[in-house]
Amino acid sequence: SQSVMGWDISTQSAYSGTTYSYVPMTVLACGIVFLALAIISMIGMTTKWDMVLSLIGVAVSVAALILVILFNGDIGSSFGTATVDAVTGMGVWVSLVGSVVAAACGAMEAFKDLA
Repeated sequence: SQSVMGWDISTQSAYSGTTYSYVPMTVLACGIVFLALAIISMIGMTTKWDMVLSLIGVAVSVAALILVILFNGDIGSSFGTATVDAVTGMGVWVSLVGSVVAAACGAMEAFKDLA
C-alpha cells in the first residue's frame, strides 16, 4: 500500500489525470483567505465591514467544504483502475471539520447584530 497526500496529488504529474487534482491547493487557499479575514476582523476594521468579512468567510468555508466532499467522493475512482483502494486520511476530516466550524463561526459573527 502507498500513502498519498493532497500535496502529492496537486504537485506530482503522476496524479495530473485525477478529476479533482486542484482541490487540495484550492482548499489550502480557502483556509488562508479565511484566516486572513479573521485576522483583519480581529485587528479592528470598522464595524460596517464586519458583516461583509464574515459573509465572505462563510462563502469561502462553504466552497472548501463542497470541494473536499467532491474530492473525497471521487478519489477512489480517479485513478482509473479497480485495484486502487483509496482510504481517506486525517487531512480530509480536519478539512471538513475546519470548514464547518469556520462557516458556523462566520455565520454567527455576521448575524450577531441582527438578533
